[in-house]
Amino acid sequence: MAAEISEATAKFLGQVMPVIVGTRRRSGAVKMNPAWYEFRDGYLWLNSWRGAHWLDHVERQRQAALLFIDPQDMYRVVHVETRLVRTAPDPANRHIDRLSQRYRGEPYQPPRGRAAGHPASPPRGRATPAGTGRTPVSSAA
Repeated sequence: MAAEISEATAKFLGQVMPVIVGTRRRSGAVKMNPAWYEFRDGYLWLNSWRGAHWLDHVERQRQAALLFIDPQDMYRVVHVETRLVRTAPDPANRHIDRLSQRYRGEPYQPPRGRAAGHPASPPRGRATPAGTGRTPVSSAA
C-alpha cells in the first residue's frame, strides 16, 4: 500500500533537485547515487541506464531509500522508503528527455565520454512511496 504524501511534501517533490538513491549491494554495503526524478501521478519516476549498479540493486531488492535535499537549505529534507513498481525501456527517450527539460532546459544528450554506457533506450523506473518515512517539510518556504 502506498503511503499518503502530504500537500506540502508533494509541493517539495515538485521542485527541481537531484535525489539520492540508497540501495544495498549483495554484500550488504550501502550504495548511494544521485539521480534525476519526477513525482507524477503519486509515483516517483527515476531514470537510469542498463549497467548502472544502483538500478541492478533496485531491481533485485524491489526497494530503495530516496533522499531529497532542498538545494537552498540542506536541513530541509524528505526521506522516502519506496517499493519498485516496475522498470521499462524508454525506446523513444520520452522520459529522459522530459527529465532533461526539467533539469537542464534542453533535450537529453549523453554526457561526454559516456555515450557507450548510455544506450539509446534507457530504462525508466516507477516507485511507490511505502512505509512511514519522516517528511520534515513545512508548507512555508
